[in-house]
Amino acid sequence: MISSFKHILVNAIVRASYLYILVSFFVFYSTDAFANIVIERSGYKSYVAFLKDRDPLTITEFSGSNTPRSVIELILLQQALHLGGYDKPLKFEFAPNYARILRHVAQGTYALSGSTAWKHDLENDAKSYYISQEIIKSGMFEAGLYTTFDKANQLTEEDLPNLTAVSSRFWVADWRALSQLPLKALYDVPSWSSMLDMVLSNRIDFLLQPFNGSEDLTVVSKGTRLAPIKNIKLILVGTRHFYVSKNHPEGEAIYKALEKGLTQLKQQNRIEKAFKQSGFINEKVADWKTLNPQ
Repeated sequence: MISSFKHILVNAIVRASYLYILVSFFVFYSTDAFANIVIERSGYKSYVAFLKDRDPLTITEFSGSNTPRSVIELILLQQALHLGGYDKPLKFEFAPNYARILRHVAQGTYALSGSTAWKHDLENDAKSYYISQEIIKSGMFEAGLYTTFDKANQLTEEDLPNLTAVSSRFWVADWRALSQLPLKALYDVPSWSSMLDMVLSNRIDFLLQPFNGSEDLTVVSKGTRLAPIKNIKLILVGTRHFYVSKNHPEGEAIYKALEKGLTQLKQQNRIEKAFKQSGFINEKVADWKTLNPQ
């Protein structure tokens, strides 16, 4: 009887130990083994195309005709985390648009976003976000009025009252800037891809697009060249910051590492240098007329 009881007790202890190990394994890998970074799928495709199998931690040159701001930010983010001592794996996840990404990070579904956001958007839910030091200063974000290449060569500032534009009300800075123009109409569309389709099909005249490093400032999207209406530009007002979820288990550790790393990148002037190399900060449009001077 005693031997049988001991046998049952040992089996129970073994099963309990296995269960403890299994639960510990699940908790570790579901929360602590990696930081999940959420980005838009189109941005990730551009990132992969730019890297060409290179290690993002080794990138120091960002020159290129179509290097989007989102690609630069994603690489700088990873470099900052590395410099700050965050050594856990990073896993990329996808969400369809800016508004959805903000919500997922606030909820803690994902640890952080792979691109920056406007500070005024983050302050709407400040209790949910750790907000980094500024990455894009106020007044630095300039955008062109981009349309199809042929149309761009025909239009001028005087044509604005007869033109239509497309943006999203969720992009507060973009919407506010465009609302100051004397346009025929401004349409609200939730996704960048849909906006682009409307311009390429000539249903809408133009959309806002940051400048780039190509010789003639053109970009190629969906196989079609887009170009800015010459000699005019807009400033998107506000500062942009990386942001980390306060509701994710890794949030605090990620934020501390990120701030430490960003400080080092700024001391080395690597952030501003990257934006200048890519054409986001662009000397070619320095003398263009700002339609919404601040």
